[in-house]
Amino acid sequence: MASQKKSRETLDAVVAQLNALRSTIRYTTSEWTVEYLVDKFDAGIFVIPDYQRRFVWDRPRQSRFIESLLVGYPIPFLFVAVLEDGRQEIVDGAQRIRTMRAFIRGELKLNKLKKFTALNGFTYDELPSAVQRRLLARSLRLIVLDEGTEPTAREEMFDRINTSPMKANEMEVRIGVQRGPFLDLVLKCANHARFKAVAPMAKKKVDRREREELVLRFFAYGDRYRDFTHDVNRFLDSYLEDANNWDEATIAEKGKQFFRMLDFVETYVPIGFRKDERGKSTPRARFEAIAVGVHLAYESGRDMDTEDMSWLDSDEFRTVTSSDQSNTKSRFLRRVTFVRDQLCGAPQDGPEAP
Repeated sequence: MASQKKSRETLDAVVAQLNALRSTIRYTTSEWTVEYLVDKFDAGIFVIPDYQRRFVWDRPRQSRFIESLLVGYPIPFLFVAVLEDGRQEIVDGAQRIRTMRAFIRGELKLNKLKKFTALNGFTYDELPSAVQRRLLARSLRLIVLDEGTEPTAREEMFDRINTSPMKANEMEVRIGVQRGPFLDLVLKCANHARFKAVAPMAKKKVDRREREELVLRFFAYGDRYRDFTHDVNRFLDSYLEDANNWDEATIAEKGKQFFRMLDFVETYVPIGFRKDERGKSTPRARFEAIAVGVHLAYESGRDMDTEDMSWLDSDEFRTVTSSDQSNTKSRFLRRVTFVRDQLCGAPQDGPEAP
C-alpha cells in the first residue's frame, strides 16, 4: 500500500529542523603530535567534562593503545570543542590522551602485549631514544568543534560515538586479527549444516558469530578445561593463539573430535543443544555441558552407557546448565563432568579427573 503524500508544510518543517540542527555543529580538522597533545594536557588546555570522567581504561588496554601508536595502526579521530576561554573540552578521546600522558610521564609500565611482546615491562624512559622520538612525533587527527557548538550538542556527539555503533564482540575481533589454520577449522565447523541443525539460534546471534564462539569453546575447554580459571576471553584468546601454530595433522585430529561429538549428539540427544523440543536457541551452558562432557567421556577411554539418557531431563542437569551457573571454574567443571560421569561413571580418583 503506497504511503500518503506528505503535505508541503510537513516537508518544509523537515528542512527547517534539519538546517537548525546542522547549524549547531561547526568544526575543522587538525593533526597534532603526541608530544603536543600531552604538553597541552599538562598545561590545562584540555578539559575533561563530567560525562567523560567515568570512563577509565585498565593497564592492559592502555598498554595496547601505546603499542598501536608505536606500530603505526590507524587511530580513530579525537574530538575536542573550543570553549569561550580558549581551552578545549575533550568530547571523545580522554582515555587516549590520559594514556599517552601516563606513559610519557613514567606512570605506566607496558604489560600483557601479545604482538609487540618485546615492549612488555618497559616504561617510557627505558625505551631506546629512537623509539621515544617516534612516539612523540606520531600524529593524531582531531575534529575541532568551534566555540559556537552548544554543550548539549557535544554531549550528544559523545553519546553517539560511544553507544550508537555496535562494538565488535570478542569472537568478531578474533576472526579479524587471529586468522590462521585452526581458526579456519573453527569457521568450517561452525558453518557446517549438521552443526546448524543441532545448535539453532537467532539470526542476530549468528551474525555476531555465536556459532564460532561455541565451537571455539568446545575445543578450548575440551583440551584445557583444567587450566580454565574465570577469564573466559583471555582463556580462549590464548588457546586460539597456540592452536593456530599447530601442524596440519593435529588440527585435522581436532576436526575429527568435533564431528565425533556431533555424531553422538545427533544419535543420542534428540533435541540437540536446545533447551526443549520447541527451543530456537542454544544456551551456552547447555552446549558446554553436552559437547565438552561427551568429548571428555570419549577421551577417558571408558565404556559409555547410552541405554538410559533420562538424565538429560533431570532436575540436576537443569540446575547445572541453568543460566545463573556462571563461568567460575567450579561451576564449569560441575556441568561438564556431570555429563561425562553420566555417560561413563565417575573416575576412581575424583570428579575432576580426566
